[in-house]
Amino acid sequence: LLVELEALDPQGRITPTGQDLAELPAHPRLAHLLRRGVALGCGALAADVAALLEERDLLRGDHAFGCDLAARLEALHAFQRDGREGARRWQADPAACARADQAAQRWRQGLRVAAAPRTPPDADTVGLLLALAYPDRVARRREGSADRYQLANGRGARLATGDPLMGRDWLVAAQLDAGASEGRIWLAAPVQPADLEAHLAAR
Repeated sequence: LLVELEALDPQGRITPTGQDLAELPAHPRLAHLLRRGVALGCGALAADVAALLEERDLLRGDHAFGCDLAARLEALHAFQRDGREGARRWQADPAACARADQAAQRWRQGLRVAAAPRTPPDADTVGLLLALAYPDRVARRREGSADRYQLANGRGARLATGDPLMGRDWLVAAQLDAGASEGRIWLAAPVQPADLEAHLAAR
């Protein structure tokens, strides 16, 4: 994984990127997401995504958003704008929103990036950020299926029936369980093949 995140070279020696990642108090996956997000000009969004990945799911109970990470970002942004009332509109846990907001603020301060305007997040950018953290979990839809995927690491994974992301050709699965034969995807975002070719060309 550290080689895939460019932190180690194939001989196991730390790289300049690895030295840079080691300066952040985060898992290497999140450190890579944050550093590359800043380099791509979306550091504030990267801080929000990293905060959500560290926190338990903001969305409680039954909801129509499935595993889409972009919906969690919109819920977080609603909390950042309107407090508990914004969280309630999304059926989100206000306490979890508050923790994620505090974590995002810490990341922005550490990365020296300003808060971004609270516009709806671009799903493709969210997917690219996830791919930078989880290159091994980029997932391609299996031919003839709307909900079954093969991950870059070779594992099989599936979406829950009726998930809004069903039918997308490419996803990045940030969270999934082991499953008996295929893991269930609990948190994901769609990603564009052109972005994968541009930013994960080595894979």
